Amino acid sequence: MRKKSTRDLELCWQSSVDELAPKDGETHRAPVRCVALGGRDGKDFVVSGSDDRTLRLWDAATGEPLIERRISGRRAFVWVETFHMDGKPYVIAGHLYGNEVWYGPGRGRLRIWDAMSGRPLSGLFGDTDGSCENLSLGRFQGKPVVIAKRDNSESSMYDMPQSIRIYDLQEALTNANCQCAGHSRYTTPRVSAIACGSVEDAEILAYGDNDGTVTLHDLESDQRAKVLAKKGAAAVAMYLRWATVRGEPVLSVGYDDGKVQLWRLRSGRRWGKPVRAASGDDWITAASCGEIGDVPVIVTGNSAGQVIVWDVPGNTPLASRRMGGKINQISEIRDRRVAIAHAGGVGVLDLERKKLAK
Repeated sequence: MRKKSTRDLELCWQSSVDELAPKDGETHRAPVRCVALGGRDGKDFVVSGSDDRTLRLWDAATGEPLIERRISGRRAFVWVETFHMDGKPYVIAGHLYGNEVWYGPGRGRLRIWDAMSGRPLSGLFGDTDGSCENLSLGRFQGKPVVIAKRDNSESSMYDMPQSIRIYDLQEALTNANCQCAGHSRYTTPRVSAIACGSVEDAEILAYGDNDGTVTLHDLESDQRAKVLAKKGAAAVAMYLRWATVRGEPVLSVGYDDGKVQLWRLRSGRRWGKPVRAASGDDWITAASCGEIGDVPVIVTGNSAGQVIVWDVPGNTPLASRRMGGKINQISEIRDRRVAIAHAGGVGVLDLERKKLAK
């Protein structure tokens, strides 16, 4: 048998979830800002949040619409995550009140939803001032928590003091009237993005800084563990995605210069060269990382609506797919699936290994 090569990868792209919706009107009517993958009844589902003020759940394999929930008033979803507690599936969503998404401060709140029924299980909780732009799930002091990056100023978007807030998920679920004020940490004018995960049994919060660094902070000891410093000119880390690849925790970091770098978190070293945009018109706007079989990959999306899968560390393009508009977010890779939020709707891409010739 010949040696395995990343060139033997062939990716089978599943149709867009919106294209699979069986009835007219069962799609988002505005750009989709956020997506996440989860599991319920032994099957994967996709949750998506949009500027049309709807939260939707879809069957990840068939695209069948499962649940739709609309929120009244001028609100838009900006981030969603899924989690399980006591064996039950939940969705937590952050949404913005008031001003347009990304264009200034507003009143951002959080809410937890039952992923089986779509019923809201918590009251709105979180700070009443500032927008909630980034969520990540983790553990703090032995409890399951959601960690939120918030903008806390009524000034312009270029001068917003940032804070990272930690909210107790169990408290939010068991007390319907809980405001869950949260534990405030690391108030700074420079936090650009966050992600959370484990490194050697330590719960680590990664957060980007406007000077181009990403800090790894141990939540329990409240000590800085490592700083990931980008080579060359400083660029802001705009989005982070945590994953486990070949048993090792890694972080994909997307910078505002259009490059995406993968980092090994145990050593704090780069893994391969950065993936970079082909041209200024194809600026990378979202990224994720993970494995297809035993092959590490980075999945990127750009401003032209193209999704590309790259091998690591060679940065060889393995496959690409054009979606319905600018790529706003890419979910984690889960059981070879990845969900895409784009200006034209939602996509689910099914990534498979091609069988090697004997």
